[in-house]
Amino acid sequence: RSGCLRGTCMVLDERALPLTRAWCLFETLQTFLLMEKRSAAAAGQVRFEGLFLCSTTGVLNIGQASNDVSLGIARRLASLSLQDAQASVPADKEMIDKLVVQEMGGFDAINAKLMSNLRGALEAAEEATRALAATMASVQPAQEEDQEEAKLEVQQFARGMASAPPTEQAGKDTAAPNCLSEVPDP
Repeated sequence: RSGCLRGTCMVLDERALPLTRAWCLFETLQTFLLMEKRSAAAAGQVRFEGLFLCSTTGVLNIGQASNDVSLGIARRLASLSLQDAQASVPADKEMIDKLVVQEMGGFDAINAKLMSNLRGALEAAEEATRALAATMASVQPAQEEDQEEAKLEVQQFARGMASAPPTEQAGKDTAAPNCLSEVPDP
């Protein structure tokens, strides 16, 4: 709860296993409580940014993670429930469950808050994917035009070779090979 803390980082892979562990969800609960208390930075404190979902490919919240990780989290969200999260020590699970009820008003409230936050991260990932797809779509017509232009140049070159005068080779007249003349017209 330091005034210097900027956020919580949850490191995930495409299986999103931390979302099944009670202690990870407890830390998420603490993050949400801090978000409510420090949504605006008080004097001497850094603004608390909240939960960052991170992977080896980037941060989901800002649309930098891979689609595999995003899809894994979406799958995990479909069945996510804090009351089902596991802990190695039963007493830890009981303590976390009790705090959820006391601090958040119950499992439905924390599940909804967690899902909302995760949904926001997934929406950012989706937006980044759409932006990339739009960029790719705008680049493709230019590449197709470049390919058409290159094809025309090859065809013009081939026609020039086909109509070139015969060359002399060691004093003999031989016709230039006509292998390129069969390039079809556009």
